[in-house]
Amino acid sequence: MNMFDITSKLFDRLVKTTNGCLVFAGGRDTGNYGIIWKDGANKGAHIIAYEHYNGPVPTGMLVCHSCDNPPCCHEQHLFLGTKQDNYDDMVAKGRNYIRRGIEVNTVVLNEQQVIEIYDLLDQGYTQRLIAEWYGVTHSTIGAIGKGKNWRHLYEEYRT
Repeated sequence: MNMFDITSKLFDRLVKTTNGCLVFAGGRDTGNYGIIWKDGANKGAHIIAYEHYNGPVPTGMLVCHSCDNPPCCHEQHLFLGTKQDNYDDMVAKGRNYIRRGIEVNTVVLNEQQVIEIYDLLDQGYTQRLIAEWYGVTHSTIGAIGKGKNWRHLYEEYRT
């Protein structure tokens, strides 16, 4: 597929929103970024848009959004930056909140149960037995016991 085909695939799927973004209305990845199939792989629609107006993205650089809207492809909302620049932008805009514990929508256990699990591990119960009691896998119990899951509680109760 040539560049003309790619850009027409992009521009045919852009929708202007009330906030001024040009949002890609095609497929999206898990981060909500627009994606287009190019050269045997999915490529970010915002990257294709940036390259259309500015040329190739230099190695080590990212195409970042000033609007903080992942599917946006508006040329004036896109800028180049390093991973650190992108992170600093996120922090400056207050978007670096990390959901933990019961705020995570896939969580099975609650904080009280995790604290109980710490106690059971200290008492010598096996991960498999504890997992059976709480309806989770033994690897989940192992991750809790090592502080890989529920790290904020691990740091508070285990160190």
